[in-house]
Amino acid sequence: MVASGTVSSLVRSVKLEAVERNPDRIFNDRGNPGRGHRLFRFIISGQGAVELTYFSQKGGTITQTVELTETPIPTPADKP
Repeated sequence: MVASGTVSSLVRSVKLEAVERNPDRIFNDRGNPGRGHRLFRFIISGQGAVELTYFSQKGGTITQTVELTETPIPTPADKP
């Protein structure tokens, strides 16, 4: 795990509010208000699959296995 934290949008340029210590765990101390949401971003270096687990006192546990793929580097647009 290189870094993790919360973001306000799925847009890549949005600032990551990074977790300072232990980036492999994010604590959502503020909770989620009724039908609310919170976006988490994980920056991972490596190959293969990773298992993400979300624990919630009221909502239970969700586990998802994600296969890591290389993120393409965008090329700058040509100027006319």
